Amino acid sequence: MISVGFLLEVEAKSEAAKEKEAGDFLYFHGDRDEAIERFEHAAELEPDMVDAHMSLVNLYLLSKNRGAALEHAKALVKLKPKDKNMHMLLGNLYRGDKHYDEAVKEFETAVALGVPEQSVMNILGYIYLDSKQLEKALTCFARAADGKDRAAAVDARLGAAVTKFRMNRGDDALADLDILIKESGGTGSAYLTRGHLRANLNKLDGALSDFKEALKKEPENARVHEAIGNIYYRQGKKDEAEKAFLKSVRLDKENASVHYSLGTLDLENKRFEEAAVHFENGAEVDEDTESRRKMQDLARRIRSPLGADTIDEADYTGITSRRNFFDLNYCDLLVIPNSVWLESKERVKIENSGMSPEPKR
Repeated sequence: MISVGFLLEVEAKSEAAKEKEAGDFLYFHGDRDEAIERFEHAAELEPDMVDAHMSLVNLYLLSKNRGAALEHAKALVKLKPKDKNMHMLLGNLYRGDKHYDEAVKEFETAVALGVPEQSVMNILGYIYLDSKQLEKALTCFARAADGKDRAAAVDARLGAAVTKFRMNRGDDALADLDILIKESGGTGSAYLTRGHLRANLNKLDGALSDFKEALKKEPENARVHEAIGNIYYRQGKKDEAEKAFLKSVRLDKENASVHYSLGTLDLENKRFEEAAVHFENGAEVDEDTESRRKMQDLARRIRSPLGADTIDEADYTGITSRRNFFDLNYCDLLVIPNSVWLESKERVKIENSGMSPEPKR
């Protein structure tokens, strides 16, 4: 005889599959919140449903709920401890939340399970760079630069240059970038990196030249337009800065710092309504709790009955999602090149067919 417990388990799994199917349908048609509820119910009914957890990781990341995404990524690693892609996924999330020790552990496990070492050495190099373990960063970048993947080697050489710069070896860093640009013909990332380092050394004309070269390579890169705007601002060319920032924000509306810089320019030009809108828009996408709170408060004060009379220049100069925005350390703008992440992201996406389709726009 078939036990009652077995029948209940089969019924639960059948219900979980239905919930997963409904979640896929809702996600495909753009109803993200309802899709999350269905996927969560599916995972509750059938805790070992890998597809439901993977879909929830994607949806929570889209919803900027990194904490929930992390929990489901942990569940995936427990369900598939020998799957290198799950460790890469969890490592990426830990790294994004600056949980560096946990991230290193996951990436090292992924290498042991078969992920190519070169790309992971690059990621580890940037982790050690972020966490100010500079000697370890240089070691990892050196190993990545010796591999067969040319793109990964270029990323490693960029990382090594930034590391040397942070070790107060600025001349070495710029010399390495000069060689890299000459050998590679100059990529957008290489010009952008050299531009940031030159800007940090207050070599503004050289930095602007590099950013313009980067723009030729990547005309739709919002970060390049932002970098150009920063140089123009520091040179006192406020109109040119505003044009560059506006171009940047059109390309990437979720970059809080560009909204804040535009808000600052609006305040300087006594365009108070426009300033409030930019501060509000920036706060809406800013992941930094403190700067978001300050910008929301600033927007409320601008819109108060007393309006801009309550605002002092010190209230808005330098208060952005990055410290000392208009006098910033340009190394703070340097992030891990996109190509370093693409391989691990695509591997997870391709090798896990249960992921939900992209929703219709």
